[in-house]
Amino acid sequence: MQVCKRCLFDENTPGIKFNSDGECNYCELHDTLEKQYPTSINNLVKLGNKLRTKKKYDCVVGISGGCDSSYMLHLAVNVMKLNPLAVHFDNGFDTKISKDNMEKMCSALGVDLKIRNVDKKEYFDIYHSFFKAGLPDIEACTDIALMASLYEYAYKYDIKTVFVGHSFRTEGISPLGYSYMDSGYVRSVQSIFGARKIKTLPELRFLNFLKYLFAGIKRIRPLYFVDYDKEKVKEFLSTEYGWKWYGGLHKESVITDYVKNYWVWERYGIDKRITELSSLVRTSAMTRSEANSILSEHPTISDYTESETMRLLGFNPNKYIGVKHRTYKEFKNYKTLFKIFKPLFWIFLKFDRIPLSFYTKYCK
Repeated sequence: MQVCKRCLFDENTPGIKFNSDGECNYCELHDTLEKQYPTSINNLVKLGNKLRTKKKYDCVVGISGGCDSSYMLHLAVNVMKLNPLAVHFDNGFDTKISKDNMEKMCSALGVDLKIRNVDKKEYFDIYHSFFKAGLPDIEACTDIALMASLYEYAYKYDIKTVFVGHSFRTEGISPLGYSYMDSGYVRSVQSIFGARKIKTLPELRFLNFLKYLFAGIKRIRPLYFVDYDKEKVKEFLSTEYGWKWYGGLHKESVITDYVKNYWVWERYGIDKRITELSSLVRTSAMTRSEANSILSEHPTISDYTESETMRLLGFNPNKYIGVKHRTYKEFKNYKTLFKIFKPLFWIFLKFDRIPLSFYTKYCK
């Protein structure tokens, strides 16, 4: 089996291609992003100078109480000197630690917080639909709802910048076959397997997405500009703000913990840790041997995560472990539209309206 010379992805990784040097296309995309976003606090300060306005809010910052979004909020206020509006999508799965972290960060930084809610019965029924359909993209509805919420508030308050907490250097770039998301896809799955209609879920329908992009709303990832050492950042947030660590990657949400550390592993053999670990090997933050040692141990969840997930959902998703394996390609989605409008999205890319990772995965 061919394995990339620079990271942990192998020939079974969805969408992978190898160049003549034995390096994969995900490493090549990483190198492109490295050139585009050199780490420099000065560059982040300059970006803040460009984005600063005379309005009440300079940007919308999506927060979850996790390490990445909390640090991003700190950077927006104390480094970039911006007045952000913090936005959180409440899907009902937040842990108490994550809620406390959000309150501590916003209170200490003097930032207004807007929480977007959804009818929980409707929302959990959408999750039920994805489990019944045998899909790996269980959290597509949450990812879309969060992004839709950010755009909604930006559009409502005439804010031209949305901040998203992601670092390709530490989290990597997830292959499209590991997860897919768009509102057309969510609606298609729900129409076939759901018991309720979508009424309150924040959606990013194709025409609305274009409306936000034509309105000039940019999607920026500030962590791209910093040398991001997560262990040091956790220590800093704890000392400076009383922020608390929640025990592991994505464990600030019980459903995310369940899906990424149990469902996709048991159901599809997908180990989501490989994306993050590949990025760390790629940047020499971890050796290949160390990463493989971690992967040799199966991902695990606590009894609390499993029981709390079932309690909140109102059903046991484990009973769907053996259902037919399906992919997003078997349902209506926007992928064809993204490809048809590729030239338009290329222009949006050049004007920082969409990230390169979106263009590469969805438009090509």
